[in-house]
Amino acid sequence: PIPVKPATPPPAVVPPTVVYQAPATQTIYVAPCGTTITAADMVRQKEAELTQNDAMWRQRLVELEQTLKKTNTIMEKEYSSALEDVRQRFATASPVHQLPPCQDLKAQVIACYRANPGQTLKCSEEVAAFRECINLNRIKKLDAEDAKPIAKAA
Repeated sequence: PIPVKPATPPPAVVPPTVVYQAPATQTIYVAPCGTTITAADMVRQKEAELTQNDAMWRQRLVELEQTLKKTNTIMEKEYSSALEDVRQRFATASPVHQLPPCQDLKAQVIACYRANPGQTLKCSEEVAAFRECINLNRIKKLDAEDAKPIAKAA
């Protein structure tokens, strides 16, 4: 008799991922490892990922808002400080920026001299009023300077 060899089965072929339609209209995904995932499970998984992502971005937004509030507070304090410094520095105009005293009387003297060229004695009243104004302002300034050390010592 002729020896018969037993039939060898063909090599096992790994099937690719297959999508089956279940009778209840539920899509089932078969992964290469053989596990099955329903479409509903995939939707839940994606929704969970989206929820987690939303929570992460909300937290990041809260952190950024807190940082912005801190920065605004610091900037407002610096602005207020700078504004107060400017107000203190320029509360009173420096003598350089103040007009000299008796400008109106000075203008009258100049107008009189122009109206009476070569006749300066006709302007003696205007000159006397101007001189008096200058002397009064000089006395006021000296009195104010004398009063400053007393105010500082008190």
